[in-house]
Amino acid sequence: MRFSGSKDLQSMRLFVPVRLQRSAGRWAAFALSLVLCLLGVTPIAGCGDVNLGELLGIGRSLPEAPALRITPARDSVLGGARVTIVGTDAPVFDSGTEVLFGELPTAGVEVVDAKTIRVTAPAQYAGQVDVVVQVTDGTTVESPAGFEYVAVQDGDAEILNRIEMMFPGPPRLVSAVATSNIGVRVMFSEPVGAGATDPLNYEIVIPEGGILRLDSTKAPMLSDDGTVADLTTL
Repeated sequence: MRFSGSKDLQSMRLFVPVRLQRSAGRWAAFALSLVLCLLGVTPIAGCGDVNLGELLGIGRSLPEAPALRITPARDSVLGGARVTIVGTDAPVFDSGTEVLFGELPTAGVEVVDAKTIRVTAPAQYAGQVDVVVQVTDGTTVESPAGFEYVAVQDGDAEILNRIEMMFPGPPRLVSAVATSNIGVRVMFSEPVGAGATDPLNYEIVIPEGGILRLDSTKAPMLSDDGTVADLTTL
């Protein structure tokens, strides 16, 4: 047996408009009663369960615009990206403005205009960090998780090109930071080889004078991406 749906649909197309036309007056009356009920003028059954504000979208909160617009919003753990920050809802930037990525201050702060500032992203562990801008009078504005650091091997083409421009040639030492009384963390411009786990390959010179000796019995701990080594000193 074949389905004769096309004929049924054709008859409905002829029937529905006539029915709607005949009942248009009743629908208009119902719509008017509903509006009057929602306004509290003429109650009808079930009207009390309807919220006019919800129907019209009145009082519905809109998503807040970010206080800071950050471009680019990601870099490798080596840092070095030149980042532009625009204050969409922020105090006026001045010459004393400071910027923190996580807990680390940025370098190369350049105030472009009252609402735009450029900074250099510091080196940092992988993950998202808050971006905090503080002007001279102490007023701060924050972008929670506004910047992301990724491991070198997870960087996109833009990040990898930036690293190559920053550190052309073989791997180079980017930074060395004390993590404790006997710990030093060093970062390299790109992944290093197994030689980085040999403490005899390091020599740490103290700026004030002297050399910081490493514990030769403890091999440096190399990060999974090969760009960070944790050293143990004596």
